[in-house]
Amino acid sequence: MHPLAATQSFFDVFGSTARYIAISHEFEEKYGAMPRRILQGLMTRWAKNLLRVINVHVVHKQGTASQQPCLMVGNHISYVDIPLLMSASPAVFVAKKEVGSYPFIGMGCKRLETVLVDRNSNRSRSLVAKQVAEAIQMRGQTVAIFPSGTTTIDEQKPWRFGAFSIAKKFDIPIQPFVIDYHPLRSTAFIGDDYLAPHLWAFLRGQPVKAAIELWEPRQVRDPQTDARELHEAVKKRLNEIRTHCYN
Repeated sequence: MHPLAATQSFFDVFGSTARYIAISHEFEEKYGAMPRRILQGLMTRWAKNLLRVINVHVVHKQGTASQQPCLMVGNHISYVDIPLLMSASPAVFVAKKEVGSYPFIGMGCKRLETVLVDRNSNRSRSLVAKQVAEAIQMRGQTVAIFPSGTTTIDEQKPWRFGAFSIAKKFDIPIQPFVIDYHPLRSTAFIGDDYLAPHLWAFLRGQPVKAAIELWEPRQVRDPQTDARELHEAVKKRLNEIRTHCYN
C-alpha cells in the first residue's frame, strides 16, 4: 500500500474506534446504560468495520457462535485476533494488561468489559476465575481466552489449563476456535515486535486473508487432558487450513 493510503488507514483505525465509542457514550447520556445486547451488536459492527479498514478479508469461515454463554478457547497470533473473533462472536476477552493500552484495540476492549490480567500480580490472576464465571453465569456473556498466554505462529507452546479448570469448576461449556492469516508473518505480532512500527508495516502491506473456525461447544471432562488434546487438535487444523484454504 502507498504510504499516503497507509496513513489514511492508520487514522481510519482510530476514527472508526472513536466513532463507535462516541455512539455508546451518547446512548448512555440520553437513555442510561446501554443494554448488553445492543452494546455487543455495536461492538460486533465495530469489529467488522475495523477489519475492512485494515484490509483483512475473511476467506474461510466455519461454524457459528454458541447460543449459550460459554468460554471460548483457541490459538493466538496477533492483535488482529480480537476484532476477528469479535466479528464472529460478541465475546468479552481475558487478555494481558498491556492490551488495554493498545491504541485501537484497547479502547474497544475496555468498552466491552475485557478482563485485563497483570501477569506479575498473584492477586490479579486469582481474580480471573471469579470474574470469568460471573461474566458467563450472571451477566450472560461469552468470554474468550487464549490458553497459550502469548502470541505465536506455530502454537508450539503447551496450553495452560487454567481456563479449562474454570470451565470444569463452574460447569461452563467451552467453544474451541481456530484463527489464521495469509500472509502470516506480517500479520503475526510476536517476538520482539513493537506495536506502532508493526501496525504501520501491517497497514502498508498487502491485503490479508483470514480464516476462522468456531467448533461445537463441549463440556470439560479433565482440565489437563482436555487442554492437551484440544491444543493438538488446533495445531493439526492450523496446518490443514494453511495447506488448503488460501489457494
